[in-house]
This record gives sequence, structure tokens and C-alpha cells, in this order.
Amino acid sequence: MVDELKVTRQRGGNHHPLSVTGFIIDHLDNWQFSLAEMVRVADNVVVVLPDPIYFSGWLSPSHEQHFSVEEINEIAELYPEVTVYY
Repeated sequence: MVDELKVTRQRGGNHHPLSVTGFIIDHLDNWQFSLAEMVRVADNVVVVLPDPIYFSGWLSPSHEQHFSVEEINEIAELYPEVTVYY
């Protein structure tokens, strides 16, 4: 799943020092595009996700994605400008 994340850095008029998203990408079908866009337009990205240990995240019907600790660490390794909190 995380292997699909590819980002092309193209700095245009929409450049920001920071992009923050809290409990959003776990509700998206295509979270890879959303994360890639945040990385494209911002120097630093902060992503907050539900803790993978808690079952409430797994049981919520509005959650399209369920990130394991390994997947979260993989995102952080692939994108040094991304900080993930859970």
C-alpha cells in the first residue's frame, strides 16, 4: 500500500512551510494522493492518525483506512518531511 506513494516536487505559487492534517487521511479512499499533495506544497507535513491499538478506529464505518504501526513507520521513512502522530 505505501509503495504507491510517489511525489514529484514541483514548487509553484502554492508553497507553505507547514501542512497539518488531523484524523483526515484515514477517512479517504485515496489517502496516497492527499499525502502526496501535502508533501508537494509544504516543507513540513504533520499527520495525526488514530492509534492502531484502539479498536474504535477499526470499528468506525467512516474509516476507509486502518494504518498499522509498521505502515505508519513506513510513511515516516519514505517521507522525511512527514511527521506522523498517533
